[in-house]
Amino acid sequence: MSRIQKKLVVFFGIIGFGTVAVLGVLLTWGLAQEYARMEEHFSNDCMRQVAGAFEQEFTGLKNNVTDWGRWDALYSFMSTRDPAFLRENIPEAVVGNLDLDLLVLADKGGEAVVVYTRQLAESGVRDLLVLLRSGGPLSVAAGDVNPKSGIVWLAGEPLIAAAHVITSADGAAPPAGVLVMARRISEPMLNRVRQASTLTVRVVADPGPEMAWLERASPGKPVFHPLNSRVALAGMVMTDITGRHRIAVVADLPRDLHCQFLLTVSRFFAGLFVVMLVALGLFLGFLKWNIIDRVLFLQQEIATIDPEQADESRVTCDGKDEIRDLQVSINILLNRISETRKILVRERQVFDALVSSAREAIFLMDDAGRVVFANRAVEQIFGWRPEEIIGQDLHDKLAPERYHEDVRAGMSVFRETGEGLAIDSTLELTARRRDGSEFPVEVSLAALRMDGRWHALGIVRDITERKRAERSAQQTGELMRTIMENIRYGVLLIDRNYRIVLANAAARQYAVRQEGDICYQVYNLSAPTAPCVTCPVTGCFQDGQVHETRRVVRYPDGQQRIFRLMAFPVRSSVGAGPTDLVVELFEDITEEENRAREMSQHQRLEAVGRLAAGIAHEINTPIQYVGDNLEFLGEAIAAFCARLDGGESGTSASDDDIAFFIAEAPRAVTQAREGVDRVATIVRAMKAFSHPSTAEKTLRNINQDILNTVTVSRNEWKYVADVRTELDESLPPVPCYPGELNQVYLNLIVNAAHAIGDKVGRNSEEKGLITIATRQVGQQAEIRISDTGTGIPESVRDKIFEPFFTTKEVGRGTGQGLAIARDVIVNKHGGTITFETREGEGTTFIIRLPLGEPEPQDHDSEKRSRKEEGA
Repeated sequence: MSRIQKKLVVFFGIIGFGTVAVLGVLLTWGLAQEYARMEEHFSNDCMRQVAGAFEQEFTGLKNNVTDWGRWDALYSFMSTRDPAFLRENIPEAVVGNLDLDLLVLADKGGEAVVVYTRQLAESGVRDLLVLLRSGGPLSVAAGDVNPKSGIVWLAGEPLIAAAHVITSADGAAPPAGVLVMARRISEPMLNRVRQASTLTVRVVADPGPEMAWLERASPGKPVFHPLNSRVALAGMVMTDITGRHRIAVVADLPRDLHCQFLLTVSRFFAGLFVVMLVALGLFLGFLKWNIIDRVLFLQQEIATIDPEQADESRVTCDGKDEIRDLQVSINILLNRISETRKILVRERQVFDALVSSAREAIFLMDDAGRVVFANRAVEQIFGWRPEEIIGQDLHDKLAPERYHEDVRAGMSVFRETGEGLAIDSTLELTARRRDGSEFPVEVSLAALRMDGRWHALGIVRDITERKRAERSAQQTGELMRTIMENIRYGVLLIDRNYRIVLANAAARQYAVRQEGDICYQVYNLSAPTAPCVTCPVTGCFQDGQVHETRRVVRYPDGQQRIFRLMAFPVRSSVGAGPTDLVVELFEDITEEENRAREMSQHQRLEAVGRLAAGIAHEINTPIQYVGDNLEFLGEAIAAFCARLDGGESGTSASDDDIAFFIAEAPRAVTQAREGVDRVATIVRAMKAFSHPSTAEKTLRNINQDILNTVTVSRNEWKYVADVRTELDESLPPVPCYPGELNQVYLNLIVNAAHAIGDKVGRNSEEKGLITIATRQVGQQAEIRISDTGTGIPESVRDKIFEPFFTTKEVGRGTGQGLAIARDVIVNKHGGTITFETREGEGTTFIIRLPLGEPEPQDHDSEKRSRKEEGA
């Protein structure tokens, strides 16, 4: 017998024995399940017979308790408790006649009214009353008129009991109590149960741990529990009259079916063993003739197949079984081998085409430095044809002679370990062409282990053009640095940590301190630990937009300069991606700001000049009645003097004149004082209005500044409008440039007066209303200047803040008022100016100024805010 025959015999022998064993186990398990089911079915039938026997005992008792419970006389007794009823209708003999061991009448509260017992301990009655209080019949007394029956355990012994609610014969009367009748489970009763079920039965109260198997039983459902191979127990949990699962009926059960099962199984395994031996012999013969011989023949055919001719060789296919499938599979495998060889040929052709068409030179070098393979690009880059350098030392042909010694040292290490400085890395080196000229190349090397020797695969790129481009970029960079160093604007390149990456000469010149690299410390005298809240660089990093602001920088010598700052984002990709760097461009606008401040002051003086005639008129009126009153006082004094001189100095005043002078003189003095106070008020307002601005913000009571402006401009509005002020007295002082804000108030009040004049006419008796209100909104002071004029046409609302734009006729407006107002509020105070308007009804300008550190806005954000709130 060959080795394969022995292996097959052993293998299939194990498989056969294992299969038979598994089948035997499965069959045994199936038989066990079937016999167990039959045994449990038999147990259930027996226990149902036991339950039926007990139910017969319950039936008579339930009929008696039902008849008594619907007895009208008994129902009346529960209300009257008349002892005569008991003597006449329920003597103690009744208990014996009905074969009762216990009769109890209880009220709805569970208290005994009547108790009759026959040789039953008093503790049994107490146990019953406890049951009545715990539920069951008490719930029956609440409305359930059906009788209740069950086994109860009283005074240490089991009884069958029945309970019924005490009501009227028609059942319509409300329950008056509970009637309970009970009999002992005596030997005669148990004998009747045994005769009905042919089982030995016993009653158990509160089954202990030894009968834990009863816990899985449902009330009234039998449970089977084997003790050993010959005896089993059958049990059933029954409820007492309260519905509790506490009484169990247990019966002993012989296991005849189980013994029959064991005998059947033993006979089955004996027969199965004999059949298995016969089957094994037949199987071995079949195995020899139909499998082993054919497998050996297949082995001989496979041994004769030529690997080089696999696409033409085939094995013989015979039969209709799995061996034929194996023969077919071998032929399929031979076909796949043939197809794989064709694929490999095609891939080799593709590889040759890729290597031949590559613009980089590709080499394969052995551990002696000799060229094993080279592609066609070698000729284009180095001038050598591939066949001319194959077998030659690569470095002697292509590397400058000054590198040869280092190359030999490196090759000795590569020969032993396959490692080297250039392995698995990309280096920029100098190579030599066939004509001896040198040029820069980029070399990438990888180590390969072939035929037990290390080889190096290298890719060489000519980077002459790239180096030329790098030199050009370097020159361009130098040019850009030169330009940056020579422009007059300061330029900073700042990263996300606010570190200065690049700074030109102008930026370094404007620095407060030369040491350090944090922008907000280098350009700040106090060197704070965090950027300020208005930092344009912070805004640029947050939203990726361009931000602009103005900043006052103080220097150690006391000098301070004003700069305009603009921050531009530098993103990681074009048009998208996060902002990685910010370019901050700043210029010194100190002189420009000084000129602007002087111009603003000049404009305020111009405004004062325009108001001069009106102010002169405002002063002239009180001066006139001051003069008239002084002239009257002069005449009075002269009259008094003449009277004192006795009329010698002239005509003496009459007594009536003296009386008139005495009566009117105090009034003339009062009027003169009022005129002087009015003039002083106008002069103070004019002085406060025209006071030059300061370079620093000061805390001002803007309510008083508004009142001064209203006083100064009175001649502009008094003929066409009334002015009403609603000023918040609790408004805190506002940090501001007061002179410039006064100019804004004046421009808006004059514009309001003109708008009302255009609507009502200057000579009309009708007047409009200008309302000026202040209040605090969050951390901002809000100023509202409203008029009842013509409103702003929708077509020009987007242009009103543009310089030199005006809707007034020539000579009446310059178009600078609102442009100046916007510049002062937004750029210099970090606030907002918006408007609300209705054409033909009027306009309200809303100014908001920060109470703390201002946050300047750019023009676009303020314009958007104006559109949203005002348009």
